[in-house]
Amino acid sequence: MIFYVVVVNFSVALPSLQKEFGFPAATAILGYTLLYMGMAAGCWWGGIISGSLGSKWTVLVAQILLLGPQFALFHARSWLMVLGLRIIQGNAIAMFPALATMNNLWFPDEQRGLATGIFMGGMCLGAGISSVLGSVFLPWAGWRLTGVYTGVIALGVVVSWFVFYRDAPTASHQRKLSTEQELSHFTPAAGRSSIYTNPLTWLLVAITIANFWYIYSVYGVTPSLLYDLGYRAQLVGSLGTVLGSIGVISTLLGGVTSDFLGKKVRNPLRGRTISIQIGFLVAIVGALFAPWLASRGIATAFLAVIWLGFGIPWTNASIWSLPAELYPERMISKVTGLIASVGFLSAVFGPFLSLYLGERINWLAGYALIGGICILGIGAAWRISQVKSRYS
Repeated sequence: MIFYVVVVNFSVALPSLQKEFGFPAATAILGYTLLYMGMAAGCWWGGIISGSLGSKWTVLVAQILLLGPQFALFHARSWLMVLGLRIIQGNAIAMFPALATMNNLWFPDEQRGLATGIFMGGMCLGAGISSVLGSVFLPWAGWRLTGVYTGVIALGVVVSWFVFYRDAPTASHQRKLSTEQELSHFTPAAGRSSIYTNPLTWLLVAITIANFWYIYSVYGVTPSLLYDLGYRAQLVGSLGTVLGSIGVISTLLGGVTSDFLGKKVRNPLRGRTISIQIGFLVAIVGALFAPWLASRGIATAFLAVIWLGFGIPWTNASIWSLPAELYPERMISKVTGLIASVGFLSAVFGPFLSLYLGERINWLAGYALIGGICILGIGAAWRISQVKSRYS
């Protein structure tokens, strides 16, 4: 949550940054692009070092990368310096594989969906908190002091976390199969232990690409759609708040549903994949109807953003529970880091392509691309559901 509290501050302060440094509006997107590229790199190396440093120390390294640039922004003298600090802050997402792994190890299979839903919902909540802090501090403190105040609040939360956090007890005794046995259920060659050569990894990558492509495209493209339809800035802001905040509820519901389905079919892995497919189907329908609903009036525009923001967050809890249910404990953080890294790379390209289609052809074409990517996620989730796992 703290990561998003800090980095979303940039969005709130962007008009003030543009006014002070005088860069063209078109280059503002660089701030987001470089952040996503930094996040892609951070997830990858964060997943690797978490296995050797341990989760707690990985989080410490990440917090230094997050809060150091946050306070350094106070002294920024150019837009180029801001962008450089933005890349460094993006790498602070290295904490995510460690935190996701800790969350997975603390809770048993039958409760992991709800636990991960709360964890992922907190990340959505962090973005909302950042917007509130920005609206409170920015008018009277300016963007530099707003960043400092946000950093101080984040630092207090981080210190408290380090004081009270305890490592999860080892989950090794819960593993009924050895590494080689688990992997040989799916891979052609028994004993294949590299995450890069295991087909399961790339099925998870496909699911994550669909998830990240959709949600970041929706967040990036929907304001342009609404402005094009003639909605004023204040209303667009309100619709954007609904678009983001509905994900908190949806993530929790998706997690609870995956736990319920897992118990129902007596297979937590299959319960997760069914829940993922449900979320992607809801997302596809929402994307196809969004332009039409938004064009019909304010009431249906709110329905459109609720629908757009509901389906993909529904899948979050299940997706980030899967590494703990498909891989031995020592591989979880590496797999989590890798699939998140590729996901963030897709978030760099998705909004550009969808916006291009929306503006050059029509908005239905742009949103059809956003929804169409979910077919990749549905197919990969179905294939994973066929795996003979330790639950079979």
